Amino acid sequence: MGAKSAPDEAVSKTLAQVRPWSLMLVIANPDDYIDDMLVALQA
Repeated sequence: MGAKSAPDEAVSKTLAQVRPWSLMLVIANPDDYIDDMLVALQA
């Protein structure tokens, strides 16, 4: 979800739905942070 373009309420609703199903939740900014994390984890 592009949090920059989404209203805070939409982000909160999405996070509330995801949290019960995740062991860890990372809210990343900027977008390339995800790519860097996957490379670091060798995923």
